[in-house]
Amino acid sequence: MIRLGVPSAPRAIAMSIAVALAFIVAAGVTSSGAVFTDTRAATVTVSAGRIFTGTRTSSGFTVQDTSGGATVNRSSPYAADGDGRVQATSAWQSTYGAGHYLQFDFSSPLPGALATSGVALNLDVASSSPSGTFCLYVEVRSASSNALLATIGSPASPALCATGTTFSAASVPLAVVAGTDTANDLRIRIVGQESSGAGSQIDLATVSGSTPYAAFTLYPVRVTDAANGNPITTPWELQGP
Repeated sequence: MIRLGVPSAPRAIAMSIAVALAFIVAAGVTSSGAVFTDTRAATVTVSAGRIFTGTRTSSGFTVQDTSGGATVNRSSPYAADGDGRVQATSAWQSTYGAGHYLQFDFSSPLPGALATSGVALNLDVASSSPSGTFCLYVEVRSASSNALLATIGSPASPALCATGTTFSAASVPLAVVAGTDTANDLRIRIVGQESSGAGSQIDLATVSGSTPYAAFTLYPVRVTDAANGNPITTPWELQGP
């Protein structure tokens, strides 16, 4: 005999749905068209930026050369300390002299007419003699006119001293550099002496600071070594004369 009908499992499901509908009707439950939303408070920090139109150029100062397969550090010797790139100077006198100095002209990548804050000269230096002491004071000058803007330290109270070949670091505040126009025309002259008449080693010479919009670092693009009284100017290779 062939029997037609609903299979047992679907029949059970259908019966369950019918019972549930009957219960809803009996309880008087009605449908609703309500829409539920959720609003949450959020803290958002928005800062205003600024676009500085104009053409400003700057070379690279941290350079890794892989042309030969292996990576070789070709960076400016003044760009970072502890990277194995150190620049030696000629021999200093054992007393200070106006014509005996090491001079840096810095890059000028900043937009003009902005205030600056926290501007400082970052130095890391040593004597070339294990038994000598290298001391210095700082003259802040205009690169375009060579006008003296400020002197930091003195022969009687040096801005920094380093004994022997162990490097000594200092961050020398440059309060006179209060705007980007001055920073973009910056020359730093280090007047020094070495107690044994030896040269010195420079592992870092940069200027750092901030504008209201960003932090910055300036790097030497021309260096004049007049430690021995005979000035020789060397431009950074990627910057040109």
